[in-house]
Amino acid sequence: MRMDYTQVNIAFRRLGLAQETAEAHGLLCGLICTRRTVSQEAWLGHLLEGPVEHLLVPEENAGQGQEQVILHQLYKETLLQIRDAEFGFRLLLPDDEQPLSVRTQALADWSKGFLYGLAAGGLENTGEAPGNVEEIVRDMIEISRVYHDDEEVDEDEDLDEASFMELAEYVRVGVMLIHEELQAEREQNDDKVLH
Repeated sequence: MRMDYTQVNIAFRRLGLAQETAEAHGLLCGLICTRRTVSQEAWLGHLLEGPVEHLLVPEENAGQGQEQVILHQLYKETLLQIRDAEFGFRLLLPDDEQPLSVRTQALADWSKGFLYGLAAGGLENTGEAPGNVEEIVRDMIEISRVYHDDEEVDEDEDLDEASFMELAEYVRVGVMLIHEELQAEREQNDDKVLH
């Protein structure tokens, strides 16, 4: 099941979560990239100060609390997508019918959340990170600052749309590369400890 941005956004609002939906998804992805395991409770703990039990779906009541079920599905689906390329990882962003300014802001928010997730997950110094992690993180910092003003009349809307799609694809592929490189480094370090 593919999670729908609007559906998740409505669940967030009904549960009283103030974070932007895209930012919360970015945070989860950042945590997954940096940690061996990430519980749903740990992710929600970063979104909400205080207890998070009311946001979790108790195993025995899995059919109750539609909003909690949606959060749980988002968590499970995101884990599958990032850890297994066959599931087709995607960013949780507003659909193409939304104005470009809304989608651009959501991509910036997603990137902010991802950067926070990397830091919260323990990636403190990107200069010591493997491969292209430092470069991708630097680019995501810039993307998190992106702003699109609908008031500005652009002569070529198609160019803006194409630029947005390029940025979103860069972020999507960058997340998969960061996950792959950080997990490979972790496995290598684990092997050194065992030998």
